[in-house]
Amino acid sequence: MSDFVTMQCPSCGGKLAVAANALSLRCEHCGSEHMIRREAGAIVLEAYARCPVCNRNDRVEKVTAILGSQTHSAQGIAYQTQPTAVRVGGVVKTVNQQVAVPVQTSQTSDLAKRLAPPPKPQSGKNIVVPAGTSGVVLTVALLTALAGIVSLVGTLSVFLVARPSGKGGGTFAGILPCVLVTMLPIGLSILLFVVAVPHEMKANQAKTAAAGNRRRELVRQAEEGTKRWNLAMERWNRLYYCGRDDCVFLPGTNTYAPITGMGEYLYRP
Repeated sequence: MSDFVTMQCPSCGGKLAVAANALSLRCEHCGSEHMIRREAGAIVLEAYARCPVCNRNDRVEKVTAILGSQTHSAQGIAYQTQPTAVRVGGVVKTVNQQVAVPVQTSQTSDLAKRLAPPPKPQSGKNIVVPAGTSGVVLTVALLTALAGIVSLVGTLSVFLVARPSGKGGGTFAGILPCVLVTMLPIGLSILLFVVAVPHEMKANQAKTAAAGNRRRELVRQAEEGTKRWNLAMERWNRLYYCGRDDCVFLPGTNTYAPITGMGEYLYRP
């Protein structure tokens, strides 16, 4: 009686010769490693993705396969209240009616939800950092100058109209106080333009520069986060789950993590 049992490789279908006392073997055709398990006199080959906790794979499944098999799309009907115009006795009235609207939902098992891939971080292109600049001083200076000019033009108009009539307001001595008063807002606006407005512009430039630096730093952080997420997704696509030990692992690394620590495990250096 032969000491070998001939079987097929679960990975490639090639013939394997299993020794009676062997615990593991390697397929000469595809290089896959198999663990040999004996149950009730039968020989079962467990393929490469063995759980590092129990060292078996009979309850091991790839995470992407779990999400694919335990996520289903379902179509149904939802009822929404919509206003509808109805003619009643020659009068058009608006009444609320229940309208059937087709909807499509996705049903996912609790296990598939727990094994969902890590969320994608925010793109750096969408980051906006307000500069917080102000134009209050410039606005006040412009309004003050406008008010002074309008007052001065009004005063001079009254002077020119009153002068031919010979009234007291038409003399230069009579109009001089009014001119001096109207010059006050103009002088104030000039002072604002000379002193306060440049200070405000300089402060705005500093705020704009600070906002630009802050945005560049946030964009850099976002790009780093995207790179780390891409690596985490590459690992997630190779991830396996063991239902016996409720853990996830990467084949060939001899490392694992409980399913509650999957996120940290994917981002681990």
